[in-house]
Amino acid sequence: MSTQTEIFKEYLSGNNLKLTHQRKLILDVFITLDRPVSPEELFQEVHSMDAGISLSTVYRTLKHLMQSGVARCMLHSDGVTRYEGLTGHYCRLVCEHCGKRVPLDNPYLHCLQHEVARQEGFHLYECVMELRGICKACMKQRDHGSVEASPSTETRPRERMGACGHAPKGYVRCGQCRHDELGE
Repeated sequence: MSTQTEIFKEYLSGNNLKLTHQRKLILDVFITLDRPVSPEELFQEVHSMDAGISLSTVYRTLKHLMQSGVARCMLHSDGVTRYEGLTGHYCRLVCEHCGKRVPLDNPYLHCLQHEVARQEGFHLYECVMELRGICKACMKQRDHGSVEASPSTETRPRERMGACGHAPKGYVRCGQCRHDELGE
């Protein structure tokens, strides 16, 4: 039995709820999809396996998955709310135009996350990191005029940016212009 299933069972038990066949099927399909899904997409998947499952059952189960810490809800740039499983630690690149997700499995990032947590006196049990931008394919399309440009650093709120306009305040060195920031 997966850790996510155990966590969900414990949550249900603590709330005097049962792990019904329908909840178990929704959980299993949700875990195996391994990508962010809308309630409607999840419903289509589980409904093809069990026609007795309704869309409202999927919504209620997703609510329980979020409350148990197995899933999280995200509003994507296309305006659609999607749910994804939480597995403890993950990092990824996300394209703001096409939604492409590239997992980052970098030991340096992992080490940095733990070191920052240690320095701040945190016990790290979960780390979620998304680096958002535009992928190479969308950049090519944008250069050919078929994709609108994304908001540049010049249009972002200045209070979140350092003096150079590239690095967020508090960072020691800006990666684009190498401007040293004092951090405020």
